[in-house]
Amino acid sequence: MSLARLGDDSGWEILVKMLDRDDLSSRYQLSEAQVEKIMMNAAKGLAMTGRSESLPILENVSRQDRSLKVRQAALDAIEYQKGLREDLALEMTTHD
Repeated sequence: MSLARLGDDSGWEILVKMLDRDDLSSRYQLSEAQVEKIMMNAAKGLAMTGRSESLPILENVSRQDRSLKVRQAALDAIEYQKGLREDLALEMTTHD
């Protein structure tokens, strides 16, 4: 998550795995609250990386996850990432 805050996407694959509820539940003995917290943080981290491949994953989580908290975190992450793209596009047009 710290790397993502800095715009470093080297932990992207790990963040994607952290959004896999079934993997988290089967691999680790976590409570539902712990799984939700992990998934919510992973959604934020994916958005911070700015990678376009994150959007379909976040969109799927926002529609499919059973937790309303996780789905909302994914929606917030989508909006954040779209905002990053708009800021970048605006910056590119003002430098032309």
